[in-house]
Amino acid sequence: MGDEEKAIAVAVLSAIIILAGLLAYISLTPAPQKPFVSLYLLDSEKKAENYPQLLVLGENNTFLLWVGVENFMGRIEHCSVLVKVGDRMVPVDPSPIEPVKRFEKVLLDKETWEFPVTMTVNQSGEHRIIFELWLFDELENVFSYSGSWCSRRFDVIES
Repeated sequence: MGDEEKAIAVAVLSAIIILAGLLAYISLTPAPQKPFVSLYLLDSEKKAENYPQLLVLGENNTFLLWVGVENFMGRIEHCSVLVKVGDRMVPVDPSPIEPVKRFEKVLLDKETWEFPVTMTVNQSGEHRIIFELWLFDELENVFSYSGSWCSRRFDVIES
């Protein structure tokens, strides 16, 4: 093997070693994650299955939902969940109606908060229950809408 062939072999071998090192680094280094806070709803059994759809006044017009908030912001977050009830057509994101309930908690990074919400609806019609997540803005000293919301639609009829 001549000097030129040795140089090519060394260059190719060096390139393979460098490429293998880069591939190992990329595969072992997790991609940076975008911070987020999530909001979710579960039924009374803590499943995403049997949400109330038809309620009858005086029979089953009280129902329970579980609300969950997960903090993956990389820091402590002061969270507020607003519960709003309106008709089926009420706008969301955020909804302009006043909340009927508010729940607050300070969450550590990677902490999950699940809590029950019991609601009673005493008026027949087509309704929507909305859950909005608001986060405390320390610079402004107010809660700001996070852009996260969940809702369920349901009908209430008279017995």
